[in-house]
Amino acid sequence: MLGYRFQRYIWNNLMVLCLLVRSGNMITNHCSSAHGTIAKGQRLDGYTFRTLENLGTKQCVKECFLRPSCLSINHHINMTCELNMDSDTNQPGSLSQNIEYSYSNIDTWTGFSGNCTRSTCSAGQKCFEFTSTTICVVTECMNRPLLGVIASMEHGSVGQGFQATCKTGYEARGNDANVTCMGNGQWDISSSYCHRTDSSGWILLARFGSGNSESVLSTWTETGRDDNRDANMPDECKETNTSSVCTRHFRSGLIDVWETLNPTQVKFSLYTSGIEVVYIILNATDSDLTSWFSKERLLSTSFTDLTTTSKIRVFSLSGPNASRRFYIHKSYASCRNDIGWVQIMDGQGVCFYDTAVAYPKFMYSSNNQSGIVGTDTVVAEVLAIFMKT
Repeated sequence: MLGYRFQRYIWNNLMVLCLLVRSGNMITNHCSSAHGTIAKGQRLDGYTFRTLENLGTKQCVKECFLRPSCLSINHHINMTCELNMDSDTNQPGSLSQNIEYSYSNIDTWTGFSGNCTRSTCSAGQKCFEFTSTTICVVTECMNRPLLGVIASMEHGSVGQGFQATCKTGYEARGNDANVTCMGNGQWDISSSYCHRTDSSGWILLARFGSGNSESVLSTWTETGRDDNRDANMPDECKETNTSSVCTRHFRSGLIDVWETLNPTQVKFSLYTSGIEVVYIILNATDSDLTSWFSKERLLSTSFTDLTTTSKIRVFSLSGPNASRRFYIHKSYASCRNDIGWVQIMDGQGVCFYDTAVAYPKFMYSSNNQSGIVGTDTVVAEVLAIFMKT
């Protein structure tokens, strides 16, 4: 069933159109004087985003003309109109022979009357024309659906949808989810569903990029933020491979249902150039979204001198002050001789090693053991947190 906001959006737009029509303000779309080039027996394959029925060729071209996303049309002899998001100009060699179709590039057409132009509206919108004004209404979703979801339709009309299935490398969690083209021109999924997994079956909960100015702690604890449902989330923001720079952190909505999922293990990992340089695996049974990161829950780690019996002064997710997070330290010694394993800097601290051109900053001790911070430490590019249930 469609959500209330979507239903209200459709109802409001229909009311506007109906009132304008009833008041005599709607203009008939005239295309009798329009003319352009039509290639009979040809069809552009693979770029159709909208199919309309019972339209003549010129009516089909007019429908394309009213949508900035449309660059060409295919017209079938049974009066089926296919609107294409690309053209033979941009895709040379893409036309196929098909005697039942004719093809036309919108750029070859002139002579359409009225106030709607190719630049009137934005991508995914259609221009509606009236005696004194024009309005733009979202009619299509033009972007790819969602990260991790197999797109049974790359583009769709408002109200269209499909049942979500997950791509390889993603694991389905929860009840079946539906993807719907919403009235804002964006795809929306009914629930957080497809979640990134690595080759060992760890499910990605969060991926933090260094220097992107977002707080690590605030992102981790931001209840209600579910980047699995964000169609604009860049693909690289869910990858630990850092060949591409991600300008924002990724946070999965699974963090908000921690107690329901009751993960058995959580892994904290640091990466440089796509290679895991640090890992810490902890027992997460009966924990919450902050208590899992503690010395007593330590199961294994790449640090050879870090165990549940090691001398540790601080082992804390929120850290000892307002700038240091996921902090594991052995001892304080006036900054220049501080000894520890890991510290994530959310902002400027009191010590020289806290300084960074941009935050957050991910620091860890090299050589797989504790060391003097600022002397024996190096900086990683990515922090990722995974879970197993």
